[in-house]
Amino acid sequence: MCSRLMTVVVSFAVCGLAQRVSFQRIVTREFPGASIVGGSLLPPESGQPPRLVSWGDRIRLHQIPKGRSGELSGYRNFGPGGCLLDVNQDGAADLVLYEQSAIAGETGRMVWLASPEWTLNLIDSQADFNDCLATTLFGSPGVLIIHRQSQVRFYQVPADRSARWPYREIYSIYTPSAQGGLLRADVDGDGHLDIFVGNYWLKAPDQDAQPWKLYAINQWWNTPRSAMLRLATAKPLDTPFPILFAAESEASPARLAWFERPADPTQLWLETRLDALPPLRRPHAVATADLNGDMRPELVVGENSGAGSRLLIYWSLGSGKYQGTRVDVVPGIRGLWMYDYDSDGDSDIIGIGPRHFYVWRHQRRR
Repeated sequence: MCSRLMTVVVSFAVCGLAQRVSFQRIVTREFPGASIVGGSLLPPESGQPPRLVSWGDRIRLHQIPKGRSGELSGYRNFGPGGCLLDVNQDGAADLVLYEQSAIAGETGRMVWLASPEWTLNLIDSQADFNDCLATTLFGSPGVLIIHRQSQVRFYQVPADRSARWPYREIYSIYTPSAQGGLLRADVDGDGHLDIFVGNYWLKAPDQDAQPWKLYAINQWWNTPRSAMLRLATAKPLDTPFPILFAAESEASPARLAWFERPADPTQLWLETRLDALPPLRRPHAVATADLNGDMRPELVVGENSGAGSRLLIYWSLGSGKYQGTRVDVVPGIRGLWMYDYDSDGDSDIIGIGPRHFYVWRHQRRR
């Protein structure tokens, strides 16, 4: 697990760069006094168009493409951890959330809200997490979380949906930094989905009863919050394996890089740094998509650092090179999704901020 970590720096400059595709903000919906901390796209269901659900001080539903927003339920005070899962297997996505305690310093509750009435049900009375990922482990549906930013847990959906969910400890990570960011991918090509967690990856065992193994991707554990990451994956045509993008979500200035898997994935990964001028501040949102039709994945990054927070796109030039451009400046971004908002065949950008819902439309090249 110890090899030389190589770092390549890719500079960012606004002036003199040719932006491949332009985006224009066409929707800005503000919720005065709101505190939005997370969100997710609901898939089309029962003939309804896709919708975006956000949570925080309350749960809101944002319609696409009309852009109308409304309160989804009367339940309030949710933390950033949340994900979608069809818990009761009725064909509609339900919502798994972290309900914060009203008492400062105490752990909250893990709950799920059943669609379409959005009734609240208890999963666990003692939980604390910022990351939630709906997944299946060895045939059992459930959700992964990082409890207290150090313990990777899997909560399994019980046969009795009204009962509390049993959980198992996948791995407890003891490093100087809290861990953030959850993804699943077959890292080593053995046919099993592994887990990306913070600055590590967990190798899936061949059988359910066997232990998971932990390997470091990078050494971003130098501060108590430096491994609180936002993660995304992509597969460029000129890399043998999918690559991993990572951003220090709680740092200012913050590191942003992509990591290429070495031939032996248990060794430290090759790091290619992506920089910005001025430096990145608290990049809370990252997403990947081919935005200009050149078959190369772009990286979209949103800062959440108050006034002057930027929406950035890093355009892939191939061979590990990226060209960064600033798309917009807003009061803050917490989440980003690529979706064809106006049904014209191009990917638009949908975002949420602490008090806003945004849409940036892809300006089709003529």
